[in-house]
This record gives sequence, structure tokens and C-alpha cells, in this order.
Amino acid sequence: MFAESRVRDELGILEYPRDIELRKQYGFIEESFDHPAKMNLYLLQDLIEYTTKPGDRIMDVTAGSGSVLIACKLGRKVVAIDLNPLFIGWMNQSAVKMGLVPTDYTILEGDCRDYLPLPCSSIIFSPPYSNMLHAGGGILNREKLGGQLKEYSGDTGVVYDPDQYIGTNPKNLGVLPEFRFNQAMEQIYKKCFDSVQPGGALSLIIKDRMMQQKIRPLGWQSLQMMQAAGWVLDTWATWDAPGMQFKNIHKAQGHKVIESEHILIVRRPA
Repeated sequence: MFAESRVRDELGILEYPRDIELRKQYGFIEESFDHPAKMNLYLLQDLIEYTTKPGDRIMDVTAGSGSVLIACKLGRKVVAIDLNPLFIGWMNQSAVKMGLVPTDYTILEGDCRDYLPLPCSSIIFSPPYSNMLHAGGGILNREKLGGQLKEYSGDTGVVYDPDQYIGTNPKNLGVLPEFRFNQAMEQIYKKCFDSVQPGGALSLIIKDRMMQQKIRPLGWQSLQMMQAAGWVLDTWATWDAPGMQFKNIHKAQGHKVIESEHILIVRRPA
């Protein structure tokens, strides 16, 4: 059972503590704390332990601040891919500060679709969202994330202010309309399938979206796309992400809110 020792509420939803102190203990540089969509390290540790054994290679195809680097401290090898050169710099600096052995990790700048397939035992990532910078509320800070996204190499013709972001780089998935975004994700799930050895896993952390007071079931949609690529469901869990600052405010105002995030673990058939 995934995360068997962790606390769950009466509905079975996992409850992980905040990871700020743990992130400091691992040695991540302070600048990386500004990334608005960091994966919780306690959750990540559980995914690493559940889907791999020491010596295995783990890959994050949208690595962001580089949380996956903790796998090196747990005896694994790491491949981290991200499009944003700012985040690539953070990862390289964190790896040095953490004292990681250079042969244990590979950090690649660019679109993961240009690199995959790459051989590994497990892939763990949290995908972006279509039109994510035009969405109100949600888990991402549009102003902070938008300011970072404009640093993407090759993203020409950008207009940015706190309420508007228009990108022309098709490799930047977060600015794609939903149809093109889903096409890109279908390609990524297939390339991930071709990367992982038989019996290996893909772990996806994703949150449903609220659109005009209706829930868009992104967890279910993502599972359908992954199954179409050949993946088989291993575990579907949910967790209550700490620090979702807008949730209680919106609930108090009588709005529907998304209470938790999905943890989808699928495997390539052996």
C-alpha cells in the first residue's frame, strides 16, 4: 500500500506536513523556495520509496525547482528536465550545495519531448495546466510564475503583466489552449511509457480545476490519457495540500473549491 504509515483523515485523504524545514535540511538554495508549484518533499519521498529501489534511476520531466534531486540522497540516480533556464540554474546550484555526486544526476534544459525516451525505472512529475496563467485563483501564483515563465528561452513576442501573459513558444505547455495542451500531454505520456522499463512506474500529482463553478476532472482525464498510452493503474490516492491559501477564503464566500490533489501511480506492464 502506498504511504501506508502516513496519517489519513476520515475520508482516507493523506495529510502531509509542510516541508519548508525539510527542504532546508536537504540543502536547496533559498531562491528555489520561490517556485510556486514545488512538490511536497514528504510526498516525494514516499513516491521514491514506493516506485524504486536503491540504484534505480528516477526522472522528473517538468522538474521546476528540482525537488526530485532528493532521490540522490536516497541512493537513486536522477534525471531532471525543465524548459526554464532560471529553474535549471537553481537545480545546478542546489545540487552543488547539497553535495551531490555529479555522476548521480543529470540536469537537462529544454522540452522533455525533445529528450524522451530516456531509460529509467520511475518518472515522477506534476504537469503544468493549459492556459494556467489566465486562470483565476488556483494553486499557482500568476504574477510570480508569469515573471519566471517569461525567462523561457525561445519564448518570443511575450507580453506580460500581472493579469496577462501571451507566449508564442509552442514548447511552453502552460500557455497552450486546452486541445493543443492535451495533444502534447498524450505525446509525453507515450514517450514516458517508452522510457520506463517493464514494471516501472509513472507518478503524477495533479489537481482538478474549477471552471465557472464546475469541476474539471483533470485527474480522471489524465488517467484516461495515460491508459491510452499503455499504462495500467497501480494506485489512486488523494492528499490535502497544505498552504492552499485561497481555499478557505473561497469556502467562506460560499464558492465551490477543490479540496485535494490526486496522486496517480501507473505502471508499464511487466
